Amino acid sequence: MTEHPIINIVIWILVWLLNTGNQADPIETSVYPWEIIGESNISVYEGNSYELSCIEGTLSPSEGSFLLKNQSDGFLNVGRSYLIEIKQNGQWCEIDAEIDILLDGFDLAPGEECRIDISWKGGYTDQKRENWVGYGELPAGEYRILKSVVKGTWEEFREYVQNGVEDQYTYMIPCVFTIEP
Repeated sequence: MTEHPIINIVIWILVWLLNTGNQADPIETSVYPWEIIGESNISVYEGNSYELSCIEGTLSPSEGSFLLKNQSDGFLNVGRSYLIEIKQNGQWCEIDAEIDILLDGFDLAPGEECRIDISWKGGYTDQKRENWVGYGELPAGEYRILKSVVKGTWEEFREYVQNGVEDQYTYMIPCVFTIEP
């Protein structure tokens, strides 16, 4: 059997075209220190009772300060947990980063507000420098932080957990921000 170089080249080109596909707007991941998982499916709070905003002049690629307002008529339990998502091609996308959050918190009374300082850069959790937690420094782009809060006091949250209904009272409060180049 004889080889036909032209047929081999045509087959190679067809395979290459099939593998590259029609990628009109691929998610660019090469500039990020983490993998982008895909479109977010996290339910985000959209009411008026709670508000999270960025404090002007506090953003950097490694940290930011936010103002959380409880405009409801009930208590809000605020912990340290949060997530960061990135906007790609008009969609919010989840970031694959390991986060190590303490499970402490405080109660925010009705009508009160509090400043929340967050350092998302992270670091190694062991001396061998093998276990990194955090997002690292965020490259330029549009992001949204999702701050987890619970409607009610810490004692009420413990009751929710005991009864298996904590998800009904937990909200992800969003705040959109931009890291400039």
